[in-house]
Amino acid sequence: MGAGCRQRGGLPEAEGVVPRHGDGGFRTIQPLNKDQGGRGFVKHVIATLCWLFVLETSLFAQELEISVSPTPVGSGARAAAMGNAFVAIADDATAASWNPAGLVQLERPEVSMAYMFNGVSDAFSAFDHPEVSSRHGIQNLDLNYLSFVYPVPRLILGKNVSLALNYQRKYDLSREFSLDYRSAFASRAGTVTNQLLTMDFEQSGGLSTITPAVAFELTHRVSVGVAVNLWESSLLNENGWQQTTVTEGISLTSGIPTYTHTRTKERYEDFSGVNLTLGGLWSIKEKWRLALRYDTAFSGEADYEREGASIRMRLPTVTTRPSLLVVPRNTRSEREIRFPASLALGAIRGTTG
Repeated sequence: MGAGCRQRGGLPEAEGVVPRHGDGGFRTIQPLNKDQGGRGFVKHVIATLCWLFVLETSLFAQELEISVSPTPVGSGARAAAMGNAFVAIADDATAASWNPAGLVQLERPEVSMAYMFNGVSDAFSAFDHPEVSSRHGIQNLDLNYLSFVYPVPRLILGKNVSLALNYQRKYDLSREFSLDYRSAFASRAGTVTNQLLTMDFEQSGGLSTITPAVAFELTHRVSVGVAVNLWESSLLNENGWQQTTVTEGISLTSGIPTYTHTRTKERYEDFSGVNLTLGGLWSIKEKWRLALRYDTAFSGEADYEREGASIRMRLPTVTTRPSLLVVPRNTRSEREIRFPASLALGAIRGTTG
């Protein structure tokens, strides 16, 4: 091509990479810890519900914070069909979400839009408490990705350069389930307590980024890119989530019935933070390419608000009088959430169709 015009070359298309990256989750706010049957989590819920009943608190809600998307890396149906191998291909308008270095492969402006159908399923079971055994799920459809890529039409310092602006919904935090629990225990003094507890949990919201990106060639076979992920609320998404937890219980201790009810609504609003996505592509030979993608660790902040109340009512009997205790639980603060770094490496050989 003529001097000063945009030129392409050196980066053959290929397939077959197994990327590796970090867990992509949160450090200080933990996701639900379930094995295949949810047994470990159920044990924790059972112990917590007992603690709730005795001490009249809703502190257990702190352990039911977040359900994350399967992978916070990448977007697009074509890339998903490749089993996340796209980190080493990255040759369309979704490249900034996989490997920003791949943006230099685009020869003309491109726009992309992707919607995501997301389903979350939970299964709980406990050998000693068959009433806990249950399955729960939630499904939704959201805008997942929107981008515009502009290959600069003239060379800069003799090299190809591409610019991009992207929106991506990184995490869908939707979840809901309901659990029942029955127990009977005796104190050291010999007092026997039978109790029935139920818990309903609902969470909605998500986290997204607005991401400008740039990619440029270092040589005919090597390109690098950087994307700046701005975790901020926008017209497309309010960065935050809310969760509602309702527990109810009835117990019978030495013939005295007691009813408890706790409702807590927690909101995390205006989550904000910044991190970088760095990428590189190296075409070694005619059909071989190495790829690297690195997401920097960062801490984000969110405005946290909790409102709710706990009610404990002792019902009247022949020998006891009724009593009522209401404890409001309202608080506001600023919470910090830490994200770990993640790394993806890939090696591919061949051509994509």
